Amino acid sequence: MTSAFDPTSLRNIIINNQIKITMKKRTALLLSLFAFAMILIIGSCKKKDETAAPEQAPTIPPSSTMVMDFNALPSSAKKQSANTPVDSSNLIYAAFNVGVWNLVIGLNMVVPTAAFLESFNHTAVNTGKGTWEWTYSFNAGGTYTAELDANVVGNHVEWKMYISKASVFSDLLWFSGISAIDGKSGNWTLNRKDAIANTVSPFIYIDWTRTSSQLYTTKYTNIIPNDTGNGSYVYYGLTTDTSYNAYYNIFYKNNSNLVEIKWHKTNRNGRVKDALHFNDTNWHCWSTTLANDTLCQ
Repeated sequence: MTSAFDPTSLRNIIINNQIKITMKKRTALLLSLFAFAMILIIGSCKKKDETAAPEQAPTIPPSSTMVMDFNALPSSAKKQSANTPVDSSNLIYAAFNVGVWNLVIGLNMVVPTAAFLESFNHTAVNTGKGTWEWTYSFNAGGTYTAELDANVVGNHVEWKMYISKASVFSDLLWFSGISAIDGKSGNWTLNRKDAIANTVSPFIYIDWTRTSSQLYTTKYTNIIPNDTGNGSYVYYGLTTDTSYNAYYNIFYKNNSNLVEIKWHKTNRNGRVKDALHFNDTNWHCWSTTLANDTLCQ
């Protein structure tokens, strides 16, 4: 039996198909418009980034973060009279301990210190996104070339100092470090060159903090492999304490002894504590004249 032709049904089928086709086209059109809008937005963001202020080289940490002030203690005693010298044995003993570190450190830091201090006189070159390089020559009992690299990683900067000497050695990693972007903290790892071979090995680890030029700390720790003094340290700091606003803490690992030194930078009075040397745990002081002070606190 043949079914009857129904024009209305056919019309409805055609209309429904047209509606479906139209909806698909509209959907496709909307998706295309959405994709186009996203491309414009992303392109706009990139353009904003590209037209933002030029990226700047990170600030090299101040010299005090690496070069400790070993001459901070008062250095000369006044005389009570022409014939009576001042007994400044407490201050002298404090200065002796600081001097020992100064001697050991100084002999091995001439080249890296000179390289670091010279870096402040030069401008960095951007070698790639987030990476900067200072290159220059400097003198330290001879002519050397230095390359200080800085790599910005998140909220900190990674530093590496390579030093070369013509016809002698090339690109020795003399020190490296990390500093916070805000410049308030960081560390350095210093190596020392072998006396004969053109190689370097771990020497001193430096921790530092900095609030301002008048409030900061620097700590040197011995990291020489297999050295009896490995773990010994000298810790220098400036504080807001009204009685004693500067200090050295010196720890000797070989006998587990701590020498504590505190003084006032302006008034010059201070005190020292060393249980092994003084055979007690008391403070031993000096006055504003640098003479020993028996009324010690």
